[in-house]
Amino acid sequence: MTRTIVVTGGGTGIGRAAARLFAEQGETVIVTGRRPGPLHELAAESDVRALVCDHTDPRALTTLLSELPDRIDVQTIIRTPGLVGR
Repeated sequence: MTRTIVVTGGGTGIGRAAARLFAEQGETVIVTGRRPGPLHELAAESDVRALVCDHTDPRALTTLLSELPDRIDVQTIIRTPGLVGR
């Protein structure tokens, strides 16, 4: 059974690695982050969907979920945004 997994901070580091791994295992993966470049690079390399979302904004998760189509049932959210020094 395919799951839908959202990986926040998925453009780089641990989030990127996790998103790639889940995509390779056949899961539906949506990656988010504040920098479009790394997200779109990952989407071009792997079977993931990229959404730009600044997680320093307290309303970010609400905005993110409102952007997902109603037909997507998210089973897992993995939060890996790097917020050090912000």
